[in-house]
Amino acid sequence: MTEQEVTKRAEESGRIINSPAYQQAWTEVEKDIVRQWMQARTPEDREDCWHKVQALKALHRELNGFLEQGKSLERKKQRRNGNANWSPA
Repeated sequence: MTEQEVTKRAEESGRIINSPAYQQAWTEVEKDIVRQWMQARTPEDREDCWHKVQALKALHRELNGFLEQGKSLERKKQRRNGNANWSPA
């Protein structure tokens, strides 16, 4: 993946993570899974809810990872260009 592609992916991930629509959807999905877990009648149903929560968290970790890769790349570029005073927003 090129530096430009890493940067673009990081920017897109940041927009998604910081999007009010994403944040609201995350909250609603998480609430729904917790509700399902509380109403689960079998261990299998509870385990299914656990897997759903893990998948939701994995998505968020992946997006955050893309964002952090972009920030790391930007810091490296700044150091290469001699701007030691630069810090990420």
